[in-house]
Amino acid sequence: MHAKCALTLLTLSSIAACATPLERCLATSERSVKRIEHAIAKADANIARGYAIHRYEEPFVVPKHCHDDKGRKYRCDETEYHTLEVPVEIDIWAERERRDELRDDLIYTRGQAALQSQQCFASYPEA
Repeated sequence: MHAKCALTLLTLSSIAACATPLERCLATSERSVKRIEHAIAKADANIARGYAIHRYEEPFVVPKHCHDDKGRKYRCDETEYHTLEVPVEIDIWAERERRDELRDDLIYTRGQAALQSQQCFASYPEA
């Protein structure tokens, strides 16, 4: 899972490097909105299921054999990871309250993002 996250971040970094200043500015202005939308979706899923899902990475060793520059074999095990998911009990009422607070925050954050987007267009009018 860590490798997938790293690859995703690397890909996004590469794309961001190719983005125009306006595109980077707009993406930054929307970051908080997307984070809150994701949290709301996660809370909705938890409420619908009746429990949360805790994900964690568990390492395991994969035995490998390598060769040195003289062709001699030696053991060079690699550690890989797999994601485990464990159901976690939640207080559904508290989760609903948290989700409702997030929805209120989203309204405010969308307004702030709109203002930041207008500033982006003012700062980078060439687009």
